[in-house]
Amino acid sequence: MHEEFPPLKHSIYFNTAYVGLMPMLLYEFRQAHDQNYFLKGDLYKLDAYATFEKKGESVASFFGAAKNQTILCSNFSESIRFALHMLPKSMRFLILEEDYPSLKLAVKEAGFESSEIPVSQTLETDIETFIKNKKIDALALSVVQYISGIEIDQDFLIELKKKHPDLLIIGDGTQFLGTAPFNFAKSPFDVLAASGYKWLMSGFGNGVLFFSDYFKALINKSHDQIIEKYYVGHFNILAIASLAKGIEIIKARGFSKMLDRKKHLTTLLQNGLLELKLISPLILNRKKHSSIFSIPDKKDLFEKLTEKNIRCAQRGGFVRISLHFYNSEKDVEVLLSFLKDHAI
Repeated sequence: MHEEFPPLKHSIYFNTAYVGLMPMLLYEFRQAHDQNYFLKGDLYKLDAYATFEKKGESVASFFGAAKNQTILCSNFSESIRFALHMLPKSMRFLILEEDYPSLKLAVKEAGFESSEIPVSQTLETDIETFIKNKKIDALALSVVQYISGIEIDQDFLIELKKKHPDLLIIGDGTQFLGTAPFNFAKSPFDVLAASGYKWLMSGFGNGVLFFSDYFKALINKSHDQIIEKYYVGHFNILAIASLAKGIEIIKARGFSKMLDRKKHLTTLLQNGLLELKLISPLILNRKKHSSIFSIPDKKDLFEKLTEKNIRCAQRGGFVRISLHFYNSEKDVEVLLSFLKDHAI
């Protein structure tokens, strides 16, 4: 895959949770798009607006959402704030202490009363207990936690929704979309927003926002009214087109095959980290885990990995390792061997 993803030629790339690599096909597509703008001027914009609805339908379909449940947006942070600001200010939120700062800040900026609980080994049980004992109107959390890689059990959320049908469930899908099959219509989420530059490998400046019929009823607005409110002024034509193209590339190469490969590599890495006793207690007994792992940043680990061109990230006192389908068994072996040799 070195020709398709040039950074793989000179590094071991375990940093998709920070930035996903851009496929060669998307790079070529974006070059042609900019050339079109350069050569056609106003016609470029007219052509883009004419095909915008079709792009929206294609993206919505890939994620199992209806066209009238989907907005193509610029990023997670902007779109989640847009959604939250339409909700009644009397709503009381439950959020997670270690969650993505932009999500937590969006809840606070919108003026909602909120409670926080820590991410623990019994996360789902803790959420259910808190909601049972306290008056909570909305649960907002990342589907995959950006530091620990813990993936919330969506079956749990579905059951939680059955027990509390008035509970609004809001998700940050940035570290999730592109890592597993997802059908918004069958999911427990009423609002889910995500940026496209990580696991969807679609470049910067694009994302998706999904909202359920319950959300629309709660804010007393139709899809057309929401759309009219969101699309004030122009949008980034290249970025939105890149999201649609990125998903087209994923579908063409076989999404299920990509996921099978990523799952295989994740299992190899998890087993190796388990053997080295570097698996966090938070994820030891969970049924399912993402492909994000965090290792304590001891003995200048991050600097040493960087020196070896093993690309990763520092987050919260940990070195975060994240792998995607374009990684290899050799990548995993090199990392595990390095960790073993340095007695991390």
